[in-house]
Amino acid sequence: LVGRLNDKGAFKRFASALGVRTVAGLEAESVAALEAAIRRMAVGRQRLMLRKVSYAGGAGNIQGAPEELLARLPDWYNGGKVLVEPFLEIASVAGSLASVGPEGLQFLGIDLQVIRDGGWAGFDYPYPEGPGATRVRDWTMRIAEAVRDSGARGYLNLDWAFLVDSPGAPVVLECNFRHNGL
Repeated sequence: LVGRLNDKGAFKRFASALGVRTVAGLEAESVAALEAAIRRMAVGRQRLMLRKVSYAGGAGNIQGAPEELLARLPDWYNGGKVLVEPFLEIASVAGSLASVGPEGLQFLGIDLQVIRDGGWAGFDYPYPEGPGATRVRDWTMRIAEAVRDSGARGYLNLDWAFLVDSPGAPVVLECNFRHNGL
């Protein structure tokens, strides 16, 4: 389970099955499959995002016009699974944290990820209250409960995007589960 939670594609399927909003996308594991997924996802979209499923913190991500991404694949792709997703116009990114322990679940909070000069620059805490923050807390605990029911224990860290066109409706991006075993 821990490996699936930290795999962006598998986590999206897990969260979606729990009714948590995720980003639509396609998975690919070869250059040919990536090319096909980019062409398929490009219909009606000017920009796409490619995310390697086993990297955290944006490492391994590239974005651009579909034709640009197709041209960059030979130098960028070095194996493994990749998610092909629409490029999101993000207003803010939040991180939520919950403890999944033998005694139960504890919601620990939500932070705001700070971006400066085009790069990640740390966190502000706490995330501003509002309907989006309430939804993040509720969905974090829904996921934490399913993780606990599976037998996993540790710290559930989730990244959430608040989109420009729907700031009160977050989408979960990925899970970085810190664990001490099953």
